[in-house]
Amino acid sequence: MIESGPLSDVRKWLYKIGYVVLVAIAAVIALEIGAVEIYERTRGREFVRDEVLGRLIGERSQPNPIEKLPPDLAHKVAELKDAAIPDTPVILHPFFGFVANPESPGVNGYGFFQAQPLVRDAADRVLIVIFGGSLADQVFYMAQDVLVERLAASPEFEGREIEVRSTALGGVKQPQQLNILSFMLGLGAEYDYVVNIDGFNEVDSSAENFYDGISPYYPHNWKLHARRGLNPQAMMRLGKIEIIRERRKQLRQRFADWSILRRMNSVLVLWDLMDGRELNALRRESTSLREILAEAKLPPRVAGPPHQYQREGELYGDLVDLWARSSIQMDAVSERFGVRYLHFLQPNQYVPDSKVFTEEEQRVAYDEGFIGVDRIPRTYPLLVERGAALREEGVHFVDLTGLFEDERRTVYSDFCCHVNQLGAQLIAERIAGEILSESS
Repeated sequence: MIESGPLSDVRKWLYKIGYVVLVAIAAVIALEIGAVEIYERTRGREFVRDEVLGRLIGERSQPNPIEKLPPDLAHKVAELKDAAIPDTPVILHPFFGFVANPESPGVNGYGFFQAQPLVRDAADRVLIVIFGGSLADQVFYMAQDVLVERLAASPEFEGREIEVRSTALGGVKQPQQLNILSFMLGLGAEYDYVVNIDGFNEVDSSAENFYDGISPYYPHNWKLHARRGLNPQAMMRLGKIEIIRERRKQLRQRFADWSILRRMNSVLVLWDLMDGRELNALRRESTSLREILAEAKLPPRVAGPPHQYQREGELYGDLVDLWARSSIQMDAVSERFGVRYLHFLQPNQYVPDSKVFTEEEQRVAYDEGFIGVDRIPRTYPLLVERGAALREEGVHFVDLTGLFEDERRTVYSDFCCHVNQLGAQLIAERIAGEILSESS
C-alpha cells in the first residue's frame, strides 16, 4: 500500500532532513580528523587541543588574557606550555643595550616580562630573580612553579612566601646581566637570591658580533638595534613588521571570540596555521631588515672599539674571560648587598656526549649546518674549565652541561639551545637543589 497525503510528505521531509544531518555530521567528523592530520604533518608534532586552545585564549604575552582559563584547562596548559620563544619588540636602553618594549602586552615598565624586578621592602618573602638570555626566560616562564614548590616543601623555607621574578630576555649576554643587577641594586632593589643562567650567548652571539664587524662585547644584534630609524628602507621594513604584528593580534582576537566553534579541532588548526603564516612573514621581514642594515662600513656608534685577533682561539679566550669576570663582579656586588648569587652554565645539545637524542630531537634539535656544531665543542670546554676556577674563587658556580646525560626523553625544542617544558623543569629542579644547599 502506497502512502500519500500530508503525513507521507512530512516523513519524506524528515527523511531528507535526517539524511542531510547525517551527511553534515560525517563531514564534520572528516574535517576534524583531517585537520589533526594536517596539523601533525605541518607542525611535525602531535596535536594537543588543550595546548593550542590555551595558546589562543591565554597567551603568555598577554597581561590580561583574552579569557581566563578554567581550572582544568589551565592545569593542562601549564603542563603543555609552548616552548617557542615569543616575538617581542625591543627598544634601546641607555644602560642595558636593549629591553622589551614596555608598550607590549605582558612587559613591565623596566622592559622585562611580568612583574617588575625593582622590589623594595621584601623582608616578608623570599625573592628569587633570574638573569640571562632566552633559556633563562624559558625556565622562568615554564618552570618557576617547580622552583617554588620544591623550595616551599623544604624545612628551610617552610611557611615563607616565595616569589620568582625575572630580567631574562632573548639575546642578553654579559655584561648585560651585570649591568642590570648593578642598576637594580643601585635603585634599592632587595633580593634574596640572584640566579644567572648563561653561557651560550656569551660565546655564540659575541662571536657573531665580531664577524659582523662589531665589538664582541656589545649587545647581540647591535648592528640592528643601533641603526633603527637611520635608513629609509629600514623604516619601511619596520613599518611592515609592525603591521604584521597587529594582524597577528587581530587574528587571535577574532578566533578567540568564537567561544563555541573554537573548541573544534578544525578551527584551532586553522588559527594555528594562519598565525604560523603571519609569523613566517614576520621572520622574512626581519631577515630583510637585517640584510638592509648589513653594510660593510659601520660608524663607531655601531661598531664600537676595534678588536683584532691572530687566531680564533684568542677571540674565544677573551669572551670567556669577560664572562668569568662579569660573574665575579655579580657575586661581589650581590654579597655587598646581602644577596646570594648562583651561576649556572646552561646545557646545550652540541656539547659532545651530553645527551642521547630522541627521534624527535634528531629531527628538530640538531642541524649539521648550524654554526654551533663547530663552535660549541670548541668553546664550552673553556667555559667549564673557567667555571671550575670560579668555584675556587668562591662563586657558587654549577655546570649544567651534563644535566641531560641520562635523560632519555625529549628536552631540546629547537636546533639552537632551547628546551621544552620538561627541560625547563629539570633545570628548575637543579636550581632549587643548589639554593637549598646554599641555604643550609
